[in-house]
Amino acid sequence: MDDLETLSENSVETNETETISDYNAETDVPLYNQQLQQCMNSRQNAYMTELGGWHQQLDMIFHDFDGWRGVVQEIKDRFPKPQKED
Repeated sequence: MDDLETLSENSVETNETETISDYNAETDVPLYNQQLQQCMNSRQNAYMTELGGWHQQLDMIFHDFDGWRGVVQEIKDRFPKPQKED
């Protein structure tokens, strides 16, 4: 049991050390937030132009849920969220 705890503690220390040394909160967080905001704006514009307002989307969901879902997935694939640096 002690060996397992020691192994686990060593693994955590190594991972934290590698992650912390490569991470810069002053530059990484604002950059990620900017990229995320760009992604959300692009998706929102695409939803409005390709699916219409929420009234049209509710109608599409009611009549063709799978079609609506497919269009939403295409938009998400076209404008993926940025990956967080771990």
